[in-house]
Amino acid sequence: MMKFVFLIILIFVFSFASLSQETGTIVGNLIAEETKEALPAVNISLYLTDSLIQTTTSDSNGEFSFKGLLEGVYQMEFVLDGYQTVMLVNIKIETGQNIDLTDFSLSPPQTICGNPLRNIHPRFNNSPEAQGRTFSREELNELPYRR
Repeated sequence: MMKFVFLIILIFVFSFASLSQETGTIVGNLIAEETKEALPAVNISLYLTDSLIQTTTSDSNGEFSFKGLLEGVYQMEFVLDGYQTVMLVNIKIETGQNIDLTDFSLSPPQTICGNPLRNIHPRFNNSPEAQGRTFSREELNELPYRR
């Protein structure tokens, strides 16, 4: 009986310790680079080890938050039509850490000869298979482009 009581107390202590574990947060607000006005409806994705773990959308004031984040190295992606997609990488969260991205700005798309470049890009991938390669002339000739 004494072993059973000790086991219950031990389980309670470890459960309480895990519940009291501090977590981190990422908060901020998004603004347009050229006007400094708030950017609502920006789609924001949070990744941990290349796995999507949370998504949110900035509110009418451009504000967003991710709470309850465990220690780790995160990546964030910001997507809004009419603006360049931004990927922040190597965001290190430690126990109890709060990261503030106040007035984080997004830029309009870049243009070449008056034509906007599209926000097409691969998500950050640091695997050995994604380190790059050489393309043949035939592969390059098959890429779509406008003259």
